[in-house]
Amino acid sequence: MAESGIEVKKETAMIWRNRIVKSGEVDPESIPDHPHNWRMHPAKQVAAIEGVLADVGIVDRCLVNLRTSEEFGEAQGVPVLLDGHLRKERAIATGQPTVLVDYVDLDPREESIVLATLDPISGQAQTNADELDAVLLWMRTDYQAVQDLVADVATEADLGLSWSDAGFAVTDPVSVPPPLPEGTDVEKVATTINLVCGDIREPIPMSLYVSLLNAFLASGDIVQVLLNGVQHWSEGDGDEMDGDEADW
Repeated sequence: MAESGIEVKKETAMIWRNRIVKSGEVDPESIPDHPHNWRMHPAKQVAAIEGVLADVGIVDRCLVNLRTSEEFGEAQGVPVLLDGHLRKERAIATGQPTVLVDYVDLDPREESIVLATLDPISGQAQTNADELDAVLLWMRTDYQAVQDLVADVATEADLGLSWSDAGFAVTDPVSVPPPLPEGTDVEKVATTINLVCGDIREPIPMSLYVSLLNAFLASGDIVQVLLNGVQHWSEGDGDEMDGDEADW
């Protein structure tokens, strides 16, 4: 049984064909858009992808169909972009010399399937709020459009989080720790907790994050709090901590 809950019969499973025939790095202006690209990109999405590309860089490739099939008629042999239209557009607008490309060689029927389903299939994914919560503990970006995008995702998942100068913060009044002492470097404390606990296991859940901050308030000693907290968390009891106790 797969994690998705769908039973997979391995003995009868079809082996997927790898349709990527080559990869490359090309001038974005050399790639023709697909004449029937149906996806439109609102200003908010444009700003978000520009922010991610500026903050992180390229982490994905554009997808181009070589169209060698005779079924394309006059369009045979004229490559077209199947996925990555917005990235290509922004690359040209910002003067990027090249974009990364994966090339496939699909016939018209296959091309239509990919063009119609690539984004909608991704959009059908559901949210695991606990895992998203853990991911957002690491979120730090100076780009407002990216902050807005991820804040929308957190809101949709009903996480009770909002963006602050130090990253995502709890908005649930039950979980909010008291104010830190005046002069405390909040971002340094938060980042240290994330990094140290993240090295022990996976990114820490919000309950542990709040508990560690409360413990820091009680003891005033971030080093001792981290040592105690990491030991406690590495033993597997992180979700049961009492946030009012410094020594657990």
